[in-house]
Amino acid sequence: MVGFQNLISTGGGGGPFDISNFTPINSYSFSSVTGSDTYGGIWSTNGLHYYVTSSSGTKGVYQFDASTAWDVTSLSYSGNYNELSPTQFIANHQPIEISNDGVYFWSDRRDWNGSSFTCGTFRWTLSTPYDISTAGSRINFYTSGNNQGLLSQKWYNDGSYYHVQYGANMHRVFSCPTPYSLTGATTLSNGQITQSANDVTMTPDGLFYCWVDYSSNNDNMTFYQFPLTTPFDLDTRTTTTNFTYSRLDLPSPPSNVRNPHGIQISPDGTKAYYLSSNGRVLVEFDTNAVF
Repeated sequence: MVGFQNLISTGGGGGPFDISNFTPINSYSFSSVTGSDTYGGIWSTNGLHYYVTSSSGTKGVYQFDASTAWDVTSLSYSGNYNELSPTQFIANHQPIEISNDGVYFWSDRRDWNGSSFTCGTFRWTLSTPYDISTAGSRINFYTSGNNQGLLSQKWYNDGSYYHVQYGANMHRVFSCPTPYSLTGATTLSNGQITQSANDVTMTPDGLFYCWVDYSSNNDNMTFYQFPLTTPFDLDTRTTTTNFTYSRLDLPSPPSNVRNPHGIQISPDGTKAYYLSSNGRVLVEFDTNAVF
């Protein structure tokens, strides 16, 4: 049976956002469902659905539904959509995203022409909002213009900003006048960031950029952050800091939290999530922050 660990309960926080102030509170194991490593994951904006990808075993996107919003202990398996595999996923990354209304779903794409890849993202239309099994037509949404697959894609501020990361440390942020569309979009920031990352996210106000990176350590969960002086503009980043949490700090720790491939902060900024690929576990944190 898919298992969860009900760890410590906190009453929320009241301080400024800082990764060193997190409290690990719960975790959820995907092992019995996916049967293989999990590489990309995302909550729906309403916190009632979680989607996670697998590139081995039964490939595709797995959907889990939550009876309590943003609570990993309330997740239950809903189904798998394997049309989103295998050539449409880059092995070991597979960034996914979903619109606020649950109508659009994004996956990565990597098209091989015999000598090089064209990398970017697909946008799928869900005929039933939030239900990945109803994914139908798709369009080529974004092309990175290079031979490097996407490691992360995120929408912010109700579809006003689109952020993609490709290669180990190349990033681009679009400012979008039409929500969830690149039509008429302008580039807010574009270029190389010295830190590599497996997945990235920003706080709801766009003033903190956070990421996780590859680690072979089974016990530790390390978060990185730098503040931004202009919301969502990576060119205004300042000093980088990091903080490490141990699975052993948890009353009932999962056996493995190695190799993170997912990080997300809830829209109200009160929760953060860490997805371990090799551990096949989603860890929930209280950020102890108020926005």
